[in-house]
Amino acid sequence: MTSMKVHPFAEKFPMIKGERLDDLVASISKHGLWEPVVRKNGLILDGRNRIAACEKAGVDVKYEEYCGSLSLVDFIGIKNMDRRDLLKDQRVMLAMEWGKALVKEAEKRKLEGQRKGGKTRRKGLKNQQHNLARKTALSCSEGDESDDDIMEDGEMKDTATTTEVGTGKATRDRSLDSRERIAKRAGADVTRHSVQQAQKIKKHRSGKRLTQEIISGEKTIKQAVKEIAPRKERRNMPVAAWNGLEMTNVILKDIRGNIKSKKPTKNQQKEFFDKELLEGLEVLKKELKL
Repeated sequence: MTSMKVHPFAEKFPMIKGERLDDLVASISKHGLWEPVVRKNGLILDGRNRIAACEKAGVDVKYEEYCGSLSLVDFIGIKNMDRRDLLKDQRVMLAMEWGKALVKEAEKRKLEGQRKGGKTRRKGLKNQQHNLARKTALSCSEGDESDDDIMEDGEMKDTATTTEVGTGKATRDRSLDSRERIAKRAGADVTRHSVQQAQKIKKHRSGKRLTQEIISGEKTIKQAVKEIAPRKERRNMPVAAWNGLEMTNVILKDIRGNIKSKKPTKNQQKEFFDKELLEGLEVLKKELKL
């Protein structure tokens, strides 16, 4: 692919492969490149797949400079989120990355503004970046959120309805529902439950790896949630299986205790263990009615 750099958020979207890429190559070979690749300040915003297809087809790539009113992150998200090849789970994770990208974009814009105005200061710069993200990240997107709505990961705080003391009137917090916002970005078929599961995955210590695997299509959200679930999750196991597991642990504990009490030599240990294990298995079969 061309040596031109790709916008970090655009890079999150997986490239098309196989038959879809072959179809695009065939189309460009026959008709040429109809839709130019969009770039801004040397960064590719949209058209990585078209570049790859043009190189395969031996066709020159056409470029156009982005001059729209949307932020670069919103433009990339809107252009790519409706792709036919993206599965629902991929769109959910990408919608969450969209929020994070907005925060980074707002921080960068603030720093650039400070440099131009000669106001850049080392002291307290980290706090300034964070405060700017809270104030301006969503103004890039929809322009209807309050200054306190944004969190560090680009999501929105959950809404809460409270009752004013003495009036009995219900009041709605200024913040919007983050799950609802992410679901809206991901598509009409995405539920709040899917977003909740995705948030659980991202918070896990393996969240970064699992996020990449879901976006690439290697895993589904359901598979990732199953992977991070505790190994001994009773509620996800049939009653008989759980009882069998509990009883097996008890039997093994008894076997270890019996062998230890007899104080066998190293040569006798295996013989004693085999004998105790056979007796334990018989007990387990009777209890489970096998």
